[in-house]
Amino acid sequence: MEITNCPSGCPFWNPGWVPTPKQAFREKIQTKLEGNEWIIDGNFDSTLALRAKYADLIIFLDFPRLLCTYRVFKRAWEYRGKTRPDMGAGCEEKIDLEFALWVWRFPKDVRPGILKVLREASNVDICILRNPVEVKAFIDTAPSR
Repeated sequence: MEITNCPSGCPFWNPGWVPTPKQAFREKIQTKLEGNEWIIDGNFDSTLALRAKYADLIIFLDFPRLLCTYRVFKRAWEYRGKTRPDMGAGCEEKIDLEFALWVWRFPKDVRPGILKVLREASNVDICILRNPVEVKAFIDTAPSR
């Protein structure tokens, strides 16, 4: 099974935080989706409906706003001046006001669209986990391969 973290396996962000044009990114995602087995991690809501058509399981981490905001700042501190292992080359960790506001406003601005896509996805099992305790319970009860 191929495990793809979109930033490295089908990068949206190119060196220097230059975004991949949307159509090119969709084509990269489509290529991955046509594979036999895959795991794609990432929030790219612009491709969620496309990914849902091919998925057999979607896990949505629907965590509280404060926890997400805290973790973003913690990650920025931990990786300051470095590129995270899950990011493409040349994308040193950063946090700016635009991103911080996006994280803070996610429950109001992005979450409703994600839930709409999940409601409309009839061919896929959906698991919504709302906190780290639910994630641990899910992992502890998941069958091993």
